[in-house]
Amino acid sequence: MVMSNGPEFSFSMSGETLLVNAKIGAGGQFGPIIEIRNNAFAVRNPNFDSNSNERALEVVTSDGLPVFQLIQKSPTQVVINGIFPVDNGRRMTIAGPDGVKQFATDADLANFHLKPIFKYPAWKHPGEYAD
Repeated sequence: MVMSNGPEFSFSMSGETLLVNAKIGAGGQFGPIIEIRNNAFAVRNPNFDSNSNERALEVVTSDGLPVFQLIQKSPTQVVINGIFPVDNGRRMTIAGPDGVKQFATDADLANFHLKPIFKYPAWKHPGEYAD
């Protein structure tokens, strides 16, 4: 799945394990800001924090606001929420519990809030769910 000039996602199975691959955001010479390869991930923005466990991955801003969530609901079903830059950041797509909105406006972004999955900072609360 590829959004026009935006994030790329692919999914495959290894036995009964769902594998996710994704590239999200332009990271310049260091690659995408968020990259997932066979469920292993890297976040290349030093102002972001991330937390995960065997069922979910979340990336938050320095203010603790989620910008990306990947939740495995079943062995073959995932939910992806977040803010996705397209066209090298000139436009945004947002995806959350209320659906997907392409060409999100500044007002859409200001009103877009995801409920955090995990507690932060991650180094202090690894894999620990938010209340």
